[in-house]
Amino acid sequence: MNYFIDEPDISDFSDCRKANAGGKAREDIANILEQEGFTRITIPVDGAQRHDTRGLVKLASQIGPRKRWEKALKQLERGDNLVVQFPPRDHSIFLRFLFDDLDRRGVRLTLLIHDLELLRLHSLAGVLGRKRIEMEELSLLSRSHRIIAHNKRMEDALVQFGIRRDRIVRLELFDYLSSGSVIARDVCDGAPKSFVIAGNLSQEKAGYVYGLPTGITFRLYGAGFVDGYERNAIEYCGVFAADEGPNIIQGDFGLVWDGPSVETCEGPYGTYLAVNNPHKTSLYLASGMPIVIWSGAALADFVIRNHVGVAISSLNDLADVANMCDDTYRTMAANVRELSRSIRCGRFTRTAIEKCLEE
Repeated sequence: MNYFIDEPDISDFSDCRKANAGGKAREDIANILEQEGFTRITIPVDGAQRHDTRGLVKLASQIGPRKRWEKALKQLERGDNLVVQFPPRDHSIFLRFLFDDLDRRGVRLTLLIHDLELLRLHSLAGVLGRKRIEMEELSLLSRSHRIIAHNKRMEDALVQFGIRRDRIVRLELFDYLSSGSVIARDVCDGAPKSFVIAGNLSQEKAGYVYGLPTGITFRLYGAGFVDGYERNAIEYCGVFAADEGPNIIQGDFGLVWDGPSVETCEGPYGTYLAVNNPHKTSLYLASGMPIVIWSGAALADFVIRNHVGVAISSLNDLADVANMCDDTYRTMAANVRELSRSIRCGRFTRTAIEKCLEE
């Protein structure tokens, strides 16, 4: 039998996640797995408790998950397959003991990675912080039979942490389930192209937003934007429900950039693009929108190889992209439409899961 873990948030935090692309990614994967015949095992998560910093509550947030997981997984038997989206929302330092038990029982465990603090924050943490990250993440990764990593660079990084390469399968791109038709983005009239920025717009994560080059049209979607910053051709368009994104965002290119600088992607969020597949990339492509991405990003090769966008080293290069000829843009948009169909139906996840089930 094939199973997967679903971790719905039963607290008030769940309302916030409805407009969060990260929540959309997990829900899409759960739906794809169910369509593929996997049985859903539900383990509810109390997000409010996990954000409570009081000592006893914090301790309970570590002990509680193990008990819930043990109860939920009693039904699994030798030869069963279990997919867990990583990191688990209901995380606990004790889960590694449960993973050991699954291995002893002959259950094959696949971890599908969304984010890795090992790669994003490990180098910035102190000694105690690195030990915590390794205990919570590396200890679980090393106990799995298969790991679905984002791309070749993430695969290489995991190998550097001691994970065997033959246990790793590449996702290549997150899917973005969506119904309806892809919006046509190829109608051009010679006017300069506009750029969409979607996601977390806080100064901490996306400081570059507050130094964007002038004379270029930007449309911003997401939470955390500093009120009153709209200037020149920068338009803040608010927050949208993740499911509605492909039918709402308006623009010619989707921008994939992070960090404080317009000159390059730097800092913990910016450099993470060198190994990470940002879910916003899939949103843009599902919307029929070509990509502009940092040339050092892991997905830059995919974008160029599939002719669905351009890679730049600095946001100061956007003026050249904005003045791209219409014929070149139409060709990119046509390629995006083809790729969008695959993303909207879950092809990348299905392919990766099939590889994981192979002996």
